[in-house]
Amino acid sequence: MTCLNNIPLYLSKIINYNKLFLCFANFALCTSIAVAGTIGNSPPSRGYQHIISLFGGYASIVHTGLSQSYLGTDDDVFVYNSNRSTKNTGLIGLFLGEEFNPLRTNPSMLFQTGIEYTYFGKNKLSGSNTVGIDPETSTLYHYDYTLQSQQFLAVAKILATTHQIYHPYLSAGIGASFNYSNQFSLKTQEVGSINLAPSFDNHMQTSFSYSLGLGLDVNVSERLRIGAGYRFSGLGKSSLGNGNIEFNNYNYPTGFELHTANVYANQLVFQASYLA
Repeated sequence: MTCLNNIPLYLSKIINYNKLFLCFANFALCTSIAVAGTIGNSPPSRGYQHIISLFGGYASIVHTGLSQSYLGTDDDVFVYNSNRSTKNTGLIGLFLGEEFNPLRTNPSMLFQTGIEYTYFGKNKLSGSNTVGIDPETSTLYHYDYTLQSQQFLAVAKILATTHQIYHPYLSAGIGASFNYSNQFSLKTQEVGSINLAPSFDNHMQTSFSYSLGLGLDVNVSERLRIGAGYRFSGLGKSSLGNGNIEFNNYNYPTGFELHTANVYANQLVFQASYLA
């Protein structure tokens, strides 16, 4: 009797599952028809159109190595050797601009101009340094710190049109990068009477920045595009803040800052764009 009493409940669940399946199937069918209906039709010419793009992806950050040498007030020589390295991280960003076609003789060419902001994930820089009056009595240290970069650019993009829905493009941008260096740490395996090395404050370095890119956008509907591309960015230099040596609760400033050579980013970017 218990099983018979549960039959209506089982039937109700089956009916609900069937309704849910039919809803998903109907949504997928309608979406397929809508997309199929737009294929072969490029967006109508409307003069200037506002465009907003959201993008994200993968970035390979390249840090070029650099050797630096400083003379302290007590004749100590501070020598720093930063390692050349390639670090992998992510990125996200936003583009706001206008799309237009000033070439009446070639309606398949499109142009975009606007501003772009990119946020890169954190990555570690490392190196070694020695402190001492002469190499025989110098102390060897290893250091690392975190670098996080942001980029703000004015961007121009040229798009061609092929098969009415595909838009291969080239892009270029110039502007500024904001490289934040922080969390400096220092260690040595030597013990006893060692030469003290400075720590460095956190610091935001503003540098000239640029980007070059290429890729492909595809019309999904009259107003929506998706795409993927490659982009190379020069992020400029980065720098830590003032250095100081702590000894018996006394901070002694060293008078120099530790900086890196140029930072570059190779990026694989995926974007979605909406035209209004």
